[in-house]
Amino acid sequence: MKIATKLALPILSFVALGVFSLLFLIAQENNSLTNQRAQRYTEAITHQYASFVKAELEMPFSEVRTLATLLESTLRTSNITNYRPILDTHLKGYIEKNQTVFAIYVALTNNPFKESSAEFVDNNGYFKAYWTRNATGAGVMETVGNKLQESYQLIQSSEQEQILSPHLISTQTKQDIRVISFLVPLLNPQKKLIGLVGVDVQTDSLSYLNNIRVANLSDALFEVYADDSTVVISYDKSHVGQSVNAISYDEQILTGITKAKPFFHQRQINQIDYIGYGVPIRLGVSKNTWLVIVDIPRRLAIATEQGLTQWSFVFGGVLLLGLALLLILLLSYYITKPLQHLCRYLQHLASGQLNQKQDYPYHGHDEIGDLLDTVRRLQIGLYRVIQQTNAISVGDYHCQIELLSNNDQLGLALSNMTTMLRQANEKNLLQDWLKTGQAQLNEQMSGEQDKYLLAKKVITFLTRYLDMQVGTFYGLIPREVTTLKLLASSAYHQRKTIANEFLLGEGIIGQAALEGRPIIITDIPEDYMLIRSGLGNTTPRVLLVFPILYENHLKGVIELGSFHTLEPRCIEFLNQSLPNIAVALNTTENNQRMQNFFMELPPTSTT
Repeated sequence: MKIATKLALPILSFVALGVFSLLFLIAQENNSLTNQRAQRYTEAITHQYASFVKAELEMPFSEVRTLATLLESTLRTSNITNYRPILDTHLKGYIEKNQTVFAIYVALTNNPFKESSAEFVDNNGYFKAYWTRNATGAGVMETVGNKLQESYQLIQSSEQEQILSPHLISTQTKQDIRVISFLVPLLNPQKKLIGLVGVDVQTDSLSYLNNIRVANLSDALFEVYADDSTVVISYDKSHVGQSVNAISYDEQILTGITKAKPFFHQRQINQIDYIGYGVPIRLGVSKNTWLVIVDIPRRLAIATEQGLTQWSFVFGGVLLLGLALLLILLLSYYITKPLQHLCRYLQHLASGQLNQKQDYPYHGHDEIGDLLDTVRRLQIGLYRVIQQTNAISVGDYHCQIELLSNNDQLGLALSNMTTMLRQANEKNLLQDWLKTGQAQLNEQMSGEQDKYLLAKKVITFLTRYLDMQVGTFYGLIPREVTTLKLLASSAYHQRKTIANEFLLGEGIIGQAALEGRPIIITDIPEDYMLIRSGLGNTTPRVLLVFPILYENHLKGVIELGSFHTLEPRCIEFLNQSLPNIAVALNTTENNQRMQNFFMELPPTSTT
């Protein structure tokens, strides 16, 4: 039976005021919790966006590091004077393929290319190769004089990677271009500085980072500041390139940059209230600290709004107190005691004790019982949100929150954020795996060695790193450009069934070499066919045959076999690594030809 039925009109009045008071308490507590959730939500969105920005800005660093590694390896060879055309080809090809890059350059302390490069040597004797694009998009090399001197001095003083905040540069064809410079030092075997490699990226090419929708927030504002407080990315394009002091002095932003500390702030932009969070990011192994700020409209960050005015709360409280004095005895049993228990329940809820079981003796099927059930559902929902947040904080992005309803905005936002973080984490893990493998492979290929030792190191590393059971490495026989010869293999001891030579077009080895493209065979039934390959007559689960091309010229073929399911990242790794293997193999063959040439020269007579 309902309370209204039990106590009639007096009880109805008191229940209405009691509900009003309870709503007031819930609203007060919920307002505090909502503000806290809004801050946590803004912080999570900012960290997500900052991770994406960091990953995008790390890409130029990664590419420059790869080029620097190749240059360091090449500079150690004895025939470095013949490497100049290869260097020019690499730089020209890079600037033409990467339209977001304005320029790529190499500066060396000494000129290893002698008289053939005298025009690109400055007054200090430094060789400087500076490549940019002309009006048609073709790569051109310009003389720069002392233009790179400031960059070189910065690298010389730190001997580590550096990123220069947005600044203006000019070339022979373009004037006042705003760019960001990514610099990587070149070191000799004794870890002494011998030069630098750098790329200049136009700030306009980074404008797409301002159009990213994080967690389906279309009204969020993004800003990125360099370590000297220069605006790199902004929702207002007129701010890009300006100092924060030139726009509007903001002590929190300056402190966040100089002290690398995160912070919350609130500000009004275009008469709209925003809640923002700033987080510092460190790029590469440099000491440069940039700042990422995300501002979210308060109306979106706050899940609920208070619908009652302060005046209504005060009036309702006074009226409730007056009626309570008149009806205290009558209502003591039906209303006061249940509300006391419910108040204690809410106090536990407000103090954060969401998982504590409460002994609530009231079991009436009336409004108070309904209110209690609602609060219990709210407690369960908040506790699940906390569990999900704790799981995310320790790197577990696979658990899913159970939504309270289809209109559970907080649950939906948290679920979407978890999905985005999981995807970003998987992408970062893949990139780390690819970069680590390429670095280890480059280390295996560095130094002077013959092509047999190089082939052995390469095929051994690939079978181990890609979890392949077997592998072979074939190279072209000198003066017989139609025949491939086995240079090295891995995980084979009995070679009776292994083919040591293939003609172009013969078997899948020769077919891949002839076509100049990879051949990938997966999920082969055991009774379907026997494949004649360099691995013998066998029926593998996966077979990968990749030609090694250097400037579209065949250098060799790598064949890998596995009896496990193929992972897509293995193909991506091979596609990224084969150009480096081709360069290493070509360099080794050039070195061998030079050694053979000098050995064939007749000895000079002395008188």
